[in-house]
Order: sequence, then structure tokens, then C-alpha cells
Amino acid sequence: MEFYQFFIAFMGMLVPIGILAIIFGFTNKSEARFHDTMQRVIESGQTLDEELIRGIPGYTKKYPRDDIRSGLITSGTGLGITILGHAALGSTVYGAGYLVLSIGIAIFAYGVFSKRTGTSPVSES
Repeated sequence: MEFYQFFIAFMGMLVPIGILAIIFGFTNKSEARFHDTMQRVIESGQTLDEELIRGIPGYTKKYPRDDIRSGLITSGTGLGITILGHAALGSTVYGAGYLVLSIGIAIFAYGVFSKRTGTSPVSES
């Protein structure tokens, strides 16, 4: 009986790791395919326009980072954890909620500040 409990717990830890490995494997394969095709297009001497690049297999559009939205989502999560900790689970969860809430407020403030001053975020990824 003890072996089955250990086996179930072990498999429960391996399944998410396996899912992440599959996702990252497909992402890397898609990026490699895009770069190989791009290299062949450049070597053939074709002009690179936006329509051609979009048609290359493995192309993914990068969206700009929105710190205001991320900050509001993180703040909402922190507020929810704080309320849950205060209502039911105790001071440790309550404190963790305040931590997440303060991180969300900091991200939100950074987003507002960077838009107001016209500076771009540190990284666009």
C-alpha cells in the first residue's frame, strides 16, 4: 500500500514537468524552423517584407508588455489572497497576500510612470 502512495505522489510531480518539457520542445522546434527558413530566404536573395515574414512557418507575433494590466492583475490576486488569509487561513497567508499586493502595486506604478514619462520598459520580452 505504501508503494502505491509513493508512486502516485511521484507521478503527480513528474506529469507537470513532462508537460513543460513537451511545450518547450515544440516551441524550440518551431523557432528553429523559423530561423532555418529565414536563413534560406536571405541566402536566396529575396527581399524581406512584413507579409513574407508572417508567412514563414514558426512566426509568432510578439506583443508589447503592458505593465499597468499586469500590475492590476497581480494586485487583484494579492488582494484576494489577503482576504482569504484574513477570513479563513491565518496570518501567514494574510502576510503573503500583502506581499503579492505590494508587488502588484509596484508593477502598476512602474507602468504608469513609464507611460507618463515616455520611457520604454527595460525589456520588451
